[in-house]
Amino acid sequence: MRFLPRVPARRCRPALALTAGLVTLMTLAAPASALPFGSFSPRAQAMGGAVVASGTANDAAFGNPALLAARQRHDHFALAFPIVTAEAANARDFRDKLDAVQSAYDRVNSTIQACSGGSTCSGSARSAAVSALQRLDSSLAAIDGEPVEGDLFAGFSAGVPGSTAGVALFVDSRIVGDAVAHYDSRDRTQIQAAESSIQSTGTTPVNPANNVYSSGVFRGAMVTEAGLAMAHRFGTLSVGISPKLQRVQTIDYTAAIDNASFNRKTATSSTNANLDAGVVDQLGRNWRVGVVGKNLVSHTYTTDAGNRIHLRPSYRVGVARSKGWLTLAADYDLSTNRSVGGLGGDTRFLSLGAEFNVLDTLQLRVGVKDNTASGATFKHAITGGVGLRVLGAHIDLAAMKGGRELGAALQAGFSF
Repeated sequence: MRFLPRVPARRCRPALALTAGLVTLMTLAAPASALPFGSFSPRAQAMGGAVVASGTANDAAFGNPALLAARQRHDHFALAFPIVTAEAANARDFRDKLDAVQSAYDRVNSTIQACSGGSTCSGSARSAAVSALQRLDSSLAAIDGEPVEGDLFAGFSAGVPGSTAGVALFVDSRIVGDAVAHYDSRDRTQIQAAESSIQSTGTTPVNPANNVYSSGVFRGAMVTEAGLAMAHRFGTLSVGISPKLQRVQTIDYTAAIDNASFNRKTATSSTNANLDAGVVDQLGRNWRVGVVGKNLVSHTYTTDAGNRIHLRPSYRVGVARSKGWLTLAADYDLSTNRSVGGLGGDTRFLSLGAEFNVLDTLQLRVGVKDNTASGATFKHAITGGVGLRVLGAHIDLAAMKGGRELGAALQAGFSF
């Protein structure tokens, strides 16, 4: 039994050569910094993020425009609304450590009163104040440099896919950013000074809870897009482009680490044009390979705080095998993508997924999403989801769980 497809060499050689050439060019041109490649539908998220070669018409506008001319189903119209996906890395650990810091500050503020402002404490009051200061120091040290990353996407698409050509209108908005906490050396100095003074004299002229220098910083961008995805098929090769208009708002927040109040910098905004492009090559009846480049026009934005946020191209390659009720897919980022705010870890995802289609009505999906970049905040996650299609209407749900990674997605739509 043959596992690889039997395809006439004369027919597939030009398409394979073109696809391989595009992969090579994208790899050579790939920058080291780009907006991370996200999961833009529940189907993609449930299959580990794989979409480049395995996506449907509903995935085309956001995953690979060439999919519009690589129709597998008999649908002539596809509407998806709403599409909502969310992913986060290290959010729970960051929140727990931040709560511990804020609780430690409250404890210091309550216990040090008896040992400051000219008062002298002794015995249990002195021990309680010293213990609270030591706890605050250890809590701040634990959260120092701790990153957290988040990615929220919402969108709409309406398209007319085809076996030779297709088109889709899309609108979406994506908020992506990262945060990190900093333990300021001035806080460490005054905590140690207060502890030493209380231990030796029973009093301290400084309450570290009154002058907090340590902070949490959140930096990112909200990217809102409207565009038109178009694709045409040439033999076995489908080629697609998505010209789009983008409005990018930078986000740069600073928060005192002892409370939840933010010193918000006014968001800067800019409007510009951009472009996605991709190809899908049909290899026989069951195999497809694809390549996509997103945000092919580089832009750099400066926040009101003077920090730079880059929106640069990201590239991904994918392969899929579909036969009967089973689809297998794999995607891999061709470039290492840095966090958009420059505070989190790098990403270079390997996505593996499978879909089991039961009577063209119930779809069961599983996958794995692994970050192969070093020093990553997002490491790896197991994904899964379900889809239900009845009389053209469909709803899809997905979830993602890793050691420090969480995600969920929802989509409703109609096709006929």
